Amino acid sequence: MQQRHPLVSLIGITIEHQVPLPVKIMRQMERLPALSRRQTQICLLIAGGHSHAEIASRMDMSVNTAITHSRRIYNKLAVNNRAELMDKLLGMLG
Repeated sequence: MQQRHPLVSLIGITIEHQVPLPVKIMRQMERLPALSRRQTQICLLIAGGHSHAEIASRMDMSVNTAITHSRRIYNKLAVNNRAELMDKLLGMLG
C-alpha cells in the first residue's frame, strides 16, 4: 500500500457555475411584457450601463431614436428610469 502525502486528503475543489448577468436578465425578461427584438437589445445595453449616445452608436441609430426606444421600454415595463428598470430586472432574479 502506497503512502499518500497528508495534505492530499485535505485538498478539495469546488466548481461553481456563474451565469453572466446579461444572460440572467434575458431569461427573466421572458416573464415581462413582450419587447421587440430591438427593444430587448437596447434594454440589455441600458442594463449594462451604456449611455444613450453609446447605445445609438452601437445600434447605428440617432441618440433621439435611442431615447425613444428607452421611453417605450420604460412604458412597457412600467418603470420611470434606469434605476427602476434595474430594480425590476434584478429584483426578479432574487
